[in-house]
Amino acid sequence: MIDSDNTNFGVRDIAWKTDTGFWINGKNIKIQGVAEHYEGGPVGGAWTKPLLRWKLQLLKDMGVNAIRLGHNPYPPMFYELADELGLMLMDEIFDGWKQKALHDYGAHHFDDWWKTDLQEWVTRNRNHPSIIIYSVGNETHGEIAPELVKAVKEFDPTRLVTSGSTNKDGMDVFGINGGSEGKSFFERRFDLPFVSTEAPHTWQTRGYYRTQTWWRDGPKSNTFDLPNITDKEIFFYDWKDPKDWVNQKQHLNSSYDNATVRISARKNWEMARDLPHHSGHFRWTGFDYHGEAGLAHGGWPFIAFMGGALDLAGFKKDLFHLYRSQWLDKPSLHILPSWTHPTMKKGTEIPVWVYSNLDEVELFLNGKSLGRDKPGSKAEEMQCEWLVPWQPGKITAVGYKNGQKVMEQSLTTADAPIALQHQVEVFDAESGFDTAKVISSQTVDKNQTFYPYGAHNVYYHFTDGVKVKALENGSPYEHTNRVRANFRPLFMGKNRAFVEVKYPQAAEYATIGAIVGDEALRLSDQVSIDVQNLPLTNNARNQKQQIDIVYAINDAYSTNMQTYDKPFKVKNGDTVYAKVLVNGKLALTMQQSFGNGVGIFWGDENSANMWIGRGLSMQGEAAEYKGGAVAVTGAHGLHGGGYGTFNNKEGSMYWYHENDGEEGVYKAVFRYTHNDKNSKRPLAIYINNKKATVIEFEPTGSWDSKWSEQAIAEFTLVKGANHIEFRTIGESGPSIDQFSLE
Repeated sequence: MIDSDNTNFGVRDIAWKTDTGFWINGKNIKIQGVAEHYEGGPVGGAWTKPLLRWKLQLLKDMGVNAIRLGHNPYPPMFYELADELGLMLMDEIFDGWKQKALHDYGAHHFDDWWKTDLQEWVTRNRNHPSIIIYSVGNETHGEIAPELVKAVKEFDPTRLVTSGSTNKDGMDVFGINGGSEGKSFFERRFDLPFVSTEAPHTWQTRGYYRTQTWWRDGPKSNTFDLPNITDKEIFFYDWKDPKDWVNQKQHLNSSYDNATVRISARKNWEMARDLPHHSGHFRWTGFDYHGEAGLAHGGWPFIAFMGGALDLAGFKKDLFHLYRSQWLDKPSLHILPSWTHPTMKKGTEIPVWVYSNLDEVELFLNGKSLGRDKPGSKAEEMQCEWLVPWQPGKITAVGYKNGQKVMEQSLTTADAPIALQHQVEVFDAESGFDTAKVISSQTVDKNQTFYPYGAHNVYYHFTDGVKVKALENGSPYEHTNRVRANFRPLFMGKNRAFVEVKYPQAAEYATIGAIVGDEALRLSDQVSIDVQNLPLTNNARNQKQQIDIVYAINDAYSTNMQTYDKPFKVKNGDTVYAKVLVNGKLALTMQQSFGNGVGIFWGDENSANMWIGRGLSMQGEAAEYKGGAVAVTGAHGLHGGGYGTFNNKEGSMYWYHENDGEEGVYKAVFRYTHNDKNSKRPLAIYINNKKATVIEFEPTGSWDSKWSEQAIAEFTLVKGANHIEFRTIGESGPSIDQFSLE
């Protein structure tokens, strides 16, 4: 018996040059890249090959030609797909060489295991032609750098080595993360080839807009100019009333490319494109991902980082279309924002942008031309733009090439939503994985026009041969279980179901239902119950399903539900309950509330004033505790739902804080309480395991209700990982609701 193995490989010529950047097969090209977490997107790390193909194809459709693997080796099928799709890879192994978090690899395993793990990584992956460079780490510092590079070349001398850091000692290519987007950085030159390993850091929430620029840390001397688009803000909707936010960062992020740390996505690409020595950039990130929601988004209940060009569900943000217009030659045309504004005053001037790579674009409002504009190469000219006095109707963008009409796109003002619209995409079985189907749903009005603010619960029933991989809406804050629940609220009018079909020859289908109307009853008090059967296999198309719907208003346990046959009216505060029977068997039990406060929040120009000048908050109940310290819930006047207490004992509270801004001095304002009239309950503040200061707390007269913000301290946070710890010193400490960093 002969043992054999087949290995695919490719041949290409790669060069990294100090003066001219990156070359492949004799061509000088720019890295049009994204940095990705493997678990970015809808299914965490539970990718199948068909669904991973879906993900990578979306990135390629945006114009991505390279991916930085952050920050560890990926499963073999990822490299196989990258080879097949022609995506170049920066293959990366370590997230730091020292401790970044309390329980990470750097803290417990790096010193003993790095050489063994590095050898396995390189020897496993080196036959993949998609790999154009190795990265030995992210946010890396230390004298071990040359040794790591040498070890890589023992096992693969054909590729160069970098790291995502400010440490260039021993590296072949100089890689820098967020520091590479600062204004002064672009004036620097290096004695090595350079690539931006993690930039830019900008944020967008699909369907959300603000005309005022938002800086995560405020504009600094090293930030590029990014002026407000209008003198005063014109959009005032958000995920929740600002008075119920934990801190001022808990707004959504504008999709005009004006929410950032140091630079806009447009300016970053302009600089990378036009500087010959700049090899290009890996944007942070391609897809949104779970985690790291504190720094930019204020922490719980936010659970996702919104830096992607696609959201958690893979829905395209406006950022996707910006890059597509810059990175691909295929004609493109995309309008923003929506033209549906339920609370907008007529005549309000709305900035309308069009991303396009055509020669010029003409905009029409209700059939009347508003003139033409040409996309330019400078950041502020990459979009065609008009200020359009709002009125209901239709805006249409027409793109021209060589004087001829090539493309057009329209946005129409939607009326109240009355139904769902569904689309099914199929990704064939491969490599032992079942066929995957992506079912997209969105709210539409009576004319099938997309209504972009729907937040209705969408309910799903699948036949036995269908496995749910995830129900995902792209929301950065909504917590419904993605696998176990049989429903998911829409986010900004959209939702997706990711499923696998085990037996394609069987009759498999999905029953999808929702109780649909204008949740806040601004546009209409009419409600519809929309239920549709979607065949998921060919045999299911031939089977007719009998659907019966009954409902009741404000009575979940009614024994006399009405048969649904037409839309009906509801009042403020009503909840509709419905049951759906398929072929006589109960398939769905649904409910939906209507009235004030349901769905997204519609505010005004004063809604968020209470947060002006207030900073990022770290919650007491979110700490890790030692000794007598514990978390408590249920007290009065809390921010965030709980607090930390030392329980009249000694102990410590610890928080991890990721700072991708500059190193600097931060002021901490403590929200605390204690009723010890004989002590100021001092705490020692340790930053990165070094004692920074001691702070004392005056008694407030209560242990759990009279909260004060009189205690203030200052300390320095470094760029990257920061460990913040409060330790008692000889006696117990106060109760901590939160502390704000400004």
